[in-house]
Amino acid sequence: MGPGPNTRSKAKAPPLSASSELTSALSSPPAAMSTSAVSVTPAPSPTPLTSLVDVPYLESEITNWAMFSHRFRRAMVLASRWGYFKGSCKPPVPKDPVNLTDAEELEAQRWEREDKIAQCLLGQRLPNEISMDMDRHSTVKEQWDALVLLATPKTAHA
Repeated sequence: MGPGPNTRSKAKAPPLSASSELTSALSSPPAAMSTSAVSVTPAPSPTPLTSLVDVPYLESEITNWAMFSHRFRRAMVLASRWGYFKGSCKPPVPKDPVNLTDAEELEAQRWEREDKIAQCLLGQRLPNEISMDMDRHSTVKEQWDALVLLATPKTAHA
């Protein structure tokens, strides 16, 4: 008797191309920006990368903006990244911009890395031409604001 019929679903999940470092970064909330002593509170459960599967790709015509923005925001809240999009997670401001301390430099690098991860997550759900256009903005907040301005007039459910 040969092998049984294949019962796997033929449906394809949206591609979630990410390096192992990015996958690791997405599986946990952003690192704390403080350099204070480590607390002993339990770590939150990891946020699965699969939370992005629920987010539809933004269509080139931007007709699905209402559903895209709703689901994308929900996924970013779940991934502890929404503050970068809405601007509540601001870059650290050094006491003396000319003479950064090692701690200030590290804090700035951490913030920039988290912002770049957020930019990557957004870009993975955008059409190529829109994603490339977003690269002219330096932060994910600027990208999101530009996307809102672009998309809101084009959708029926905005």
